Amino acid sequence: MLFIIKLLRLSANIAEHERPQSIIPAGTWQATVLKDQKSWGLFSAVVCPGFEFEDYIPGKGSDLIKKWTAAEKRIVELGLI
Repeated sequence: MLFIIKLLRLSANIAEHERPQSIIPAGTWQATVLKDQKSWGLFSAVVCPGFEFEDYIPGKGSDLIKKWTAAEKRIVELGLI
């Protein structure tokens, strides 16, 4: 199974190749970490074309680690377990 970690810095600083938003493909796990741990941020997600709760499968960090053991350290750092 392929495991890819893609890091994006969301910011309005486009001159530094940052972006204010991102598109996350279906079936992708996502997590957010603030660069400055003493600050705060607001994160939201928009689901298109639509979202049905019966299609939602909540994830568990322990399941991620079982599936991608090589990424255990990062999964723990992101607070997913």
